Amino acid sequence: MLKSYLLIGFRNVMRNGATSFINIFGLAVGVAATITIFIFADQFFHTDDSQQKSDRIYEITSVVNAGKKMTTLSETPYLLAPAMKEEIPGIEEITRFKIHSGAFRFQDKVFSESFYFTDNNFFKVFNYPLLKAVHMFWNRHKTLCLPKDG
Repeated sequence: MLKSYLLIGFRNVMRNGATSFINIFGLAVGVAATITIFIFADQFFHTDDSQQKSDRIYEITSVVNAGKKMTTLSETPYLLAPAMKEEIPGIEEITRFKIHSGAFRFQDKVFSESFYFTDNNFFKVFNYPLLKAVHMFWNRHKTLCLPKDG
């Protein structure tokens, strides 16, 4: 029975080639668009699920009006965080981080890496696994944190 259905379908595709191509191409584009939308929506709604306090973590963005174009940026003025902490009573903790890239040398090897500069209370908001010894030195200025492997 299934064999006859497949045979009839194959004959119809061969007989109506252009129409079949349009239908199959449209179905493929529709399925690909649906999968892409679901992937983006899943990423949007589940970005911070790995964090213990994900229900209380928010990202502050800036909207810049450049002529007729409005652009949303994830960067905010540097002094906004302390001002918000002082002015808004519902904020428990606020932290900033900035990404820079650069090169550094160790002996005869040169590494090109991305660096994340954060506030001291970064690990009060986010729970990333680090080596235990790092927490002793975290309250000092200019401390380097290395992620735990694994």
